[in-house]
Amino acid sequence: TAPAKVKQAYKEPQQEHLVGSEWEEVQVDDLVDELECFRGQVYELQAKNAQLEDVIRAEVCEEMMTQMEEMERAFSIRIEDERIATEQKFERKLDIISREASRREYELSQEEISELHSQLSFYKSR
Repeated sequence: TAPAKVKQAYKEPQQEHLVGSEWEEVQVDDLVDELECFRGQVYELQAKNAQLEDVIRAEVCEEMMTQMEEMERAFSIRIEDERIATEQKFERKLDIISREASRREYELSQEEISELHSQLSFYKSR
């Protein structure tokens, strides 16, 4: 691997067959190789991070959809409960109004009857 080459290159100056410019050339080549290796690792890590980001985004989206569906169900239940309660309230009001109308109708009839009796009595007395 590239780091092993660099360590090896640092040991090589002790060898007599390399002179100054050759040694510098070996160091530059090793550094270029190591740089390319690091670039490849960076590229791989960026690709892995992009994949993880996609997976996490998909999971978050799915969780949010689940929460939204739960909220929608809860809201639908609440709306249905309110509809039923409102319907029952109006039915009770209609019953009250109906009973009141019947009572008033009966009272008016009694009043009319008593008025008719009084008129009848008045005409009989003449």
